[in-house]
Amino acid sequence: MKFKWTQDLNSQTYQDALAIRKAVFIGEQGINPALEIDDKEKLARHLVAYRAGEPLACARLLPLSEETAKVQRVAVLKAQRDHGIGRELMAECQAYSQEQGFKELILHAQAGRENFYQLCGYQGEGDYFEEAGIPHLQMRLSLAEK
Repeated sequence: MKFKWTQDLNSQTYQDALAIRKAVFIGEQGINPALEIDDKEKLARHLVAYRAGEPLACARLLPLSEETAKVQRVAVLKAQRDHGIGRELMAECQAYSQEQGFKELILHAQAGRENFYQLCGYQGEGDYFEEAGIPHLQMRLSLAEK
């Protein structure tokens, strides 16, 4: 598995991330394209996982402060699910975030995906809320050295 990060919205890596997000969130889940592709694109760092040059999964990392970043838009193409790609993607997000000096990561897990994020070390907090018409739970991961 090879990972590529970009902030360049004209790059092929970003275009690959968008294609995955459109397939998963817009195509499969019916999310409004105006909600999926928002004004935070240029502020975020975009990650794509590749195998043999083919894009398989993506995530978006949005810095919220010097210490906190938010993992968003985590998606694995349907044909690639249940092969551990999501866990590798999340491990790359964590490693990159630590290298960038972030102390914690937060994310909004879709209802039904909480166990996956718990396996990645995240802990749920608060109550469920609706985002893009889907129930979500905020989850947090401390990146502090143990």
